[in-house]
Amino acid sequence: MGATVLAVTSAPTGVVYPLVAVQRYGRGRSMTFSGEASWRWKMMLPSTDRSFELFWRHAARWLAGSAPDPVSIALPENGVPGENAVLVVETRDASFAPVADALVDAAVTTPGGDTRSVKVRRTATAGMYTADLRLDEPGLYHVSADARRAGVELGHADRWMYSGAVDREFVDPRLNEAWLRRVTRGTGGRYVRPADASKIAEWLQQSAPQQPARVRRDLWHEPWAFAAILALLSAEWILRRRWGLR
Repeated sequence: MGATVLAVTSAPTGVVYPLVAVQRYGRGRSMTFSGEASWRWKMMLPSTDRSFELFWRHAARWLAGSAPDPVSIALPENGVPGENAVLVVETRDASFAPVADALVDAAVTTPGGDTRSVKVRRTATAGMYTADLRLDEPGLYHVSADARRAGVELGHADRWMYSGAVDREFVDPRLNEAWLRRVTRGTGGRYVRPADASKIAEWLQQSAPQQPARVRRDLWHEPWAFAAILALLSAEWILRRRWGLR
């Protein structure tokens, strides 16, 4: 999701598979090599060929590089359809110093293929700009940003984000006892640890409502009974008068 494929390979059946892919993750970088074993390259090359060493040397150098890009985009790993995602753009000059007066233009391409501009605003932190990205539908969103200062281009960045891939219930599955205790206090329940599970049946029996004492009441003394009798007698009298009965 959002990775850039640098090399592909084909199977004997003709199916093409990605071999080398890279992707930014937060402020770091990641790379995947899906080959069975890269040492076979070296065995099939002449002894004077240094491409095998150069490949892994440059890959390690790129992965360990600490210099940030002139323009970088930060997005949530997953978005929720129907809500906003916070887009963060960082700008730096040639000396990697934050640029506080940059002009940043951002755009987003929705899963349906529509492209719209995103209004970017400055923050109190130098070189950092934010925007609200509306996720109207599930799917892949492509976000791009261009920054310039005084007519000079600082750089370009783009990122992908998937919306609708995570259920909120499973975002943080860790046990939150404070929240569970707060819910039980508000609902009149009880928070039970796994070690006390055997006591639940006893607690349920103790908290079971007792049979209320029976109370005998005469319905003739109830106002609604008197009103019902009066309504029935009145209806009978009206019907008899209408139908000419005595």
